[in-house]
Amino acid sequence: MSATYSVDWQNAYGEALGNFTNFMSLNYTRTFNNKGALTMTIPNVITANSINRDDRLIVKRKVGNMLPYNDTDTFWLVRQVLFNADTREWTIKADDPLSIISRRLVAYPALTEYSDKTLESWDINKVVRALPVADDMIKEFVYENLGAGCLDADRDISDYFTIDTDKSLGAVVEKAAAYQNLLSTIQDVANQSAQSGTPIYFDMILRPDNTLLFTTFANLRGTNRGQSSGNPLLFNGSVNIENLNLTWDYSKELNYAYMAGDGGTADTQLLVEVEDTDRSSLSPWNRNELFQDLGNETTNEGFMQAEGEELLYGSRPKLIVTGNPIDSPGYEYGINYFYGDIVEVNVQGFALDCTIDSVAVNVANGIEKVTTRLLGEITL
Repeated sequence: MSATYSVDWQNAYGEALGNFTNFMSLNYTRTFNNKGALTMTIPNVITANSINRDDRLIVKRKVGNMLPYNDTDTFWLVRQVLFNADTREWTIKADDPLSIISRRLVAYPALTEYSDKTLESWDINKVVRALPVADDMIKEFVYENLGAGCLDADRDISDYFTIDTDKSLGAVVEKAAAYQNLLSTIQDVANQSAQSGTPIYFDMILRPDNTLLFTTFANLRGTNRGQSSGNPLLFNGSVNIENLNLTWDYSKELNYAYMAGDGGTADTQLLVEVEDTDRSSLSPWNRNELFQDLGNETTNEGFMQAEGEELLYGSRPKLIVTGNPIDSPGYEYGINYFYGDIVEVNVQGFALDCTIDSVAVNVANGIEKVTTRLLGEITL
């Protein structure tokens, strides 16, 4: 079913300036945990300097008789305006609000609790709390470099956005990030958690009251339409998925861990070796080792054993499935599923849940093309 589009135009503070419906083309892409981009070409209906840096563009998508909705729950910040004097057309380029995070650094010296959220830094700075888990660490980095936690008050823009409450989701990770890019930093924290078995997603979303919220999600970004939902949306790999790929990935497998700790005294060192014997012996060359220093948190060998088992559990090989759903009745983007949803996929005898982790929209001359991507994995 074809959709129609309009684009609301606001200034950087969210005050309405106008609306565009007669654009020549509109293209935008959103992908989990990454900065999205929008390009819109319109006729000569504006004047020079009328659209300014960080003006907001909000894409409203309407499908059939449904009410218009803000596709992917975001707005777009203007970063470039081009006027073509030959065609008398304007081309506007904009980024989604994760670009706000990409503009900042973790602007603190090394080995402070603001830059380095590691056991070494905790020891040096005599921090008495445990390391935050991944989603809380992500919010903490944002709070200290965009929010009210900034030591330099000139960096604080908390009047214009809210950081969601901590949910203590994801794996315990470490990150040293002095003067590194803030977006790259929190991407790395999220990737570490995913490697340990719990995917963490983050986003700046536009709420219905036109305020901006930075938030995190564990495992699920949208609505569960998968196997456990009771009413799954089932895609069949041979019928309504194109560009389908299955990858048996053993490249990040770990099955033997050396877990180190200080034992509680200056003269005591603990080392616990943890092995997944079912996997390490699957070939003569399949022992894949790692070393993890748990620092002063480790006075108990049972705790170290459990931490090692958790690391190895999250480092098992995976079957990864990717593909692009084909729009058809009952399987239409914006009606039956949305950005961030989980759906069920049957392919090559496997049944698994996949996440709609990317959406790309192209509208030209009134014709719409939507490309969504599904991503799922099974541990081998």
